[in-house]
Amino acid sequence: MRSQRQVRYFAVTEACLAVAAVVVGLALGPPQASSAEPVKASVTRCDLSTQGAAQVTYTVTNADRVTHGYRVELSVATDTAPLGWGISLVNRVEPGVTATAHAMLPVTGSQAEARCTARARTNDGRSGHHG
Repeated sequence: MRSQRQVRYFAVTEACLAVAAVVVGLALGPPQASSAEPVKASVTRCDLSTQGAAQVTYTVTNADRVTHGYRVELSVATDTAPLGWGISLVNRVEPGVTATAHAMLPVTGSQAEARCTARARTNDGRSGHHG
């Protein structure tokens, strides 16, 4: 069995550790949302006027502090079915800059009520497109 003195010692030690953890937590501030992909991609134009194709204009905004290239996944779909998709690469987007690019996607099925979407991921390898 432990003595009352040992129990108090452990209680005080635990309390000190808890206070130290709180102080360190406050000093570091609230946890930052980790953004593995500090980039925003959005479609600015989705032209479905040509049967079998979508002409997509999109932007990529680099919200990071360093220059990046991006792999942009583009898709065309209705509420019930995917109609087409493609990949476009954008090189060397400086920090804080928004780049605009264009892509043509093959589309199958009825294009009525279809919409285009874009999603970007960092791709720092070089490509020959939209550089």
